[in-house]
Amino acid sequence: MDAGFPSPVEGGKIYTNELTYVIPEGMVNNLSKTSIVALLIDASTGFIVNACHMPIVGLDGVETVLTGDEVCITPVGGHCINVAVQDASDVFVEVFDFSGRRVWAQELYVSETSSLQLPEMLGGIYLVKVSVGEKSVSRKIQW
Repeated sequence: MDAGFPSPVEGGKIYTNELTYVIPEGMVNNLSKTSIVALLIDASTGFIVNACHMPIVGLDGVETVLTGDEVCITPVGGHCINVAVQDASDVFVEVFDFSGRRVWAQELYVSETSSLQLPEMLGGIYLVKVSVGEKSVSRKIQW
């Protein structure tokens, strides 16, 4: 499936794409338990650099994903990350290990930028997910 993005994709820029997929009749037994999974894969290494998992039910598209303009997740060393938001709000931060198991979660109020000290975790690849209301953004972090 062609994503329609330019090559090469430049870091720090926002790219959008719209995809319509018709699920063949009889293909899915229970639509309420079906999800859309989007993966951003580095073509040179084959590594997943970002991922998003969204339930299909109630979506009019994947516009429920936050953009980098709305929320920014930045590792700042050790097990510390900065979470910056465009508009002051309550956010829910979750950390998942590579197997998809949630290893840490916290709700907090962010007015502009908040620094979070995460618990010591084994070295490896983690997914940090920040949710604001029904929207979320995820970023791969490696410790």
